Parts: sequence; structure tokens; C-alpha cells
Amino acid sequence: MAEITPPANRRNICFFVLGTLALSIVGGSVMAMDIEAGGLIFILSPAVIAIGLRAFAGDGWSDAGFVLNLKGNIGHYAQLIGLFPLAFVAVGVVGVMCGTAHLQAGFGPHYLEAVAALALPALFFSLSEEVGWRGYLHPRLEALGLSPVRRDLSVAAVWAAWHIPYYAVLQDFLGLPLWQFASLFVVGTYVMTVVFGAIRHKTQSIWPIVLTHAIVNILSVPLLDHTIIVVEHQALLGPRPDSIAVILMQLAFLRWIRLKPARHGAHNSRLR
Repeated sequence: MAEITPPANRRNICFFVLGTLALSIVGGSVMAMDIEAGGLIFILSPAVIAIGLRAFAGDGWSDAGFVLNLKGNIGHYAQLIGLFPLAFVAVGVVGVMCGTAHLQAGFGPHYLEAVAALALPALFFSLSEEVGWRGYLHPRLEALGLSPVRRDLSVAAVWAAWHIPYYAVLQDFLGLPLWQFASLFVVGTYVMTVVFGAIRHKTQSIWPIVLTHAIVNILSVPLLDHTIIVVEHQALLGPRPDSIAVILMQLAFLRWIRLKPARHGAHNSRLR
């Protein structure tokens, strides 16, 4: 017999939001003191609060999305996982052809080495985040009856705000003015939230998002290192999820997956 999903609890949702943001501030403050534990507090905050609420505050596990749900969803996994690698390759090729991306000496070996070093940490980080964002906040807001637009706006706002202590400590805006970096980051976070939310709603699983989130970080972070590649016009053609070019590709992907069922004659399957 299927487990019944508990009704959404506004108090628990508020506790998740406030608790996660509070822990992110604590983690950022500890990071500012050059204590490594601060980073762990920061990255674990979404998962710790979400698991605590599901285990001890009555939210249960039925809508946590921990099942793979591969049957009928292999295509959705493949589409989402392939989106960002293809986008990064596309903007990279355009950048090289236009002379705005400059590969440094030893690009291939250095890039692969950096990717390999990031693989396990990035997977751990993305799992911790997605247990909170798509594993708790997304389905709990959905259970509360929020429309897809309000749900995605809410998740994106919390997700973006959670990053503020991290960037406040690093103060690394990739050579962009703060206002430009912040604008691109907020828009990029919202667009990625809509894309991730669409696949989460379709598959009822967090795992395609966990894998994709990890892949985004694994592939894009080394491309921000000027000893590997120098990219001019980062805001427009940067191989990162919040550049204008990659945001536009995400929007095209979103449009495609929303129209695809209708083209194949499916009914009652349009993504919300």
C-alpha cells in the first residue's frame, strides 16, 4: 500500500527556510575565520534541516524523491544530464572560434585533472543541496498548493539567498561588477530552478537533479581558472550556468521538454 503524503505544514516549511539560511550564515562566518568546518556547516545545512523535519517533525518521506523511478524516465534523466555539458561545449566552441576564449598551455590534461579532483566533493555537495531544495522545499511547497510559478520563485529565492554568505566570504565575482554578477546569478538560479523543478515534477525523483547539479559544478568550476582557460565576456559567453548564452539554452531546453509530449500526442502529461 502506497504511503500517504502528509499535508504540508507551514511552520515546518518556515523552519526549513529560516534554519537553512541561519546555518548558512553560521557556516559563512566560520569560513571567514579560516576554519574549514565552516564550509561543512554551510554545505550540509539544507540536508540537515530537511532530514530533521522529515524524521522528527511529521513531514515523512513519501514525497522526498529518494526513489530512482527509472521506468519511463530514462529519457528525462539523459536529457537533463546532457543539457549542461552540451551547453558548455557549445559556448566554448563559439568562444574559441570568435577569439573570446583562450585555451592555456596544457588545457586538456589540466582540465581533466581538475575535473577528477572535483568529482567526489561535487557529488557530495550537490546531494546535500538537493536533499533540501528538490527533496524537501519543492515537494512541501507543492503539497501546500502553491502554483508552479510561485513554487519555483520561492525555491529560487531561498536557494539564491543561501549562497550569499559563501560569496560574501570569497568575494570572487569573476572580474564582473557586483551588480552584474548578482543579476546573472539571480536570473540563472531562477531559470535552473524551473528546469530542475520540471524534471523533478516529471520523474518524482531528485536523482537526475543531483547528478546534473554535480556535473554542472564538476565541468564549470575548472573553466573559471585562468590557468586553464581565459574567457572574455564571461557574462555573455562564459561556460557557466548563469551566463546569458547558457541561460538561453536552458530556456530552449525547457520549451522543448514542455512541447515534446504534445508533439507525440500524449495527453495529461504536459509539465507544470
